[in-house]
Amino acid sequence: MCISGARPGMGGMDSSREYAARRLGAEVLYTPSEVAALFRVDPKTVSRWSIAGKLPSFRTLGGHRRFRASDVHALLTVNPAGEPGAGGEVGGEVGAGPEPRVELPAPLPPVTLLP
Repeated sequence: MCISGARPGMGGMDSSREYAARRLGAEVLYTPSEVAALFRVDPKTVSRWSIAGKLPSFRTLGGHRRFRASDVHALLTVNPAGEPGAGGEVGGEVGAGPEPRVELPAPLPPVTLLP
């Protein structure tokens, strides 16, 4: 999957960082912004998922979150759209679904002002 610029000659499938990591035998790591782009959510949401334990992460020496590509892709295959853990997928409870909708009260009739 291409997150940043694609490496020429690879058919646009891998970023240069992913290509280099594979050649060196290292694991590919994603930033919260890159994970957010894959799930089409805000980077802050990805950080919240990490804090909640829905998406494993670790911290760099500088304190920045990094996510293993294998964890991210595993979650994408289980739940390609939406928040991880919803509906019993990774990190969620079995049978847990979205919260039930609450019926709102009927609107009040318009008020007429007396002269």
